[in-house]
Amino acid sequence: MASSIWCVKPVEDRIDLVWENPPDGDRRTFWIKVKRELTEGEKRGVMTAGWKGVSGLGSAKPERGRAPKPEDVKPQIEIDWKAQAFARIYAWLTDWSLADDEDKKLPLTLETIEAFHSELFEIVENAITKHMEAQEEAKNSRAGA
Repeated sequence: MASSIWCVKPVEDRIDLVWENPPDGDRRTFWIKVKRELTEGEKRGVMTAGWKGVSGLGSAKPERGRAPKPEDVKPQIEIDWKAQAFARIYAWLTDWSLADDEDKKLPLTLETIEAFHSELFEIVENAITKHMEAQEEAKNSRAGA
């Protein structure tokens, strides 16, 4: 897509990180690259990644020819929180320095992210959250200037 004021420019930021206590006991340094801003399509993809649907709308049994009473309808939104969390991380990441035991770069895929140790996932997730907050703060300060 051509660069335009109307579209998000593909800019990325590098974040240096440290994993203090990996299973082998050796402190690990690594970096991730993240998008400075998501496109509208990416944002909506993250928001709906865990969406499974709505149930309970047909639970009320109204009298024939009458609409159900609101108190008889018990809708429930079904969300797959795992899918939503991993989609969020995957949408922001563009690159990383993570490598396998043979020093080959790990592929940046959902499968790889889902295979992370919990502590590593938390480090990456927290870094992306801080990045998102900083981008929102910068946007708000530009709007208020």
